[in-house]
Amino acid sequence: MKKDKLTTMLSATLLIVLGVLVAIFGAATVLNLYFGITACVVGAILLAFSIVLMSRKELVPPAEVIGGGALVAIGVGLIVGKIDAGVLIGLLVFAVLGGGAGLIIYGIYLLTKKARNLGIINLIVGAAALTLAILFLALKGFEQVFWIIVGILIAVYGVSQIVIAALKK
Repeated sequence: MKKDKLTTMLSATLLIVLGVLVAIFGAATVLNLYFGITACVVGAILLAFSIVLMSRKELVPPAEVIGGGALVAIGVGLIVGKIDAGVLIGLLVFAVLGGGAGLIIYGIYLLTKKARNLGIINLIVGAAALTLAILFLALKGFEQVFWIIVGILIAVYGVSQIVIAALKK
C-alpha cells in the first residue's frame, strides 16, 4: 500500500472515530479532551504529510500546513482548558454556515460549466449544511439533533475517503 493511500486511510479512520464521538456525545464539555486529542492527532498527520512532501521537494498545499498547525493549536488549547468548547462550537456552526453558502455558489458555478452532476451534489450538500446551521442557530432544542447529524456526516465522509483510497490504483 502506498504511503499517501495509508495516510488517507488513517486520517479517514480518525474522521470516522470523530464522527461517531460527535454523534454519540454531542457537544458536551466532556468532549474537550476527545476533541483536543483528535485535533492534535489529525493536525500532526497533516503536518507530517506536509513534511514528507517538502522532503520530496514537492509543492506543499498551504491548507495542509495551515490546517495542521491550526488543529494542533486548537487541540492543545482544548486539552489545557484555554479554549472553551462552546466558543469552538459556535465557530464551527458559523463555518458550516459559510461552507454551505460557498458550496451553493460553487454548485451554481459548476452548473454553468456543464458539470451537472457535481453541481447538483454541491448544491444539495451546501443547502443541507446551510439549513442545519440556520436550524442550530434558530431553534434551542435542535443542538442534539444537529450534532448527531454532523457526527454521522463526518463518519460517512471518512468511510467515503477509505473507499476512494482503496479503489485508487
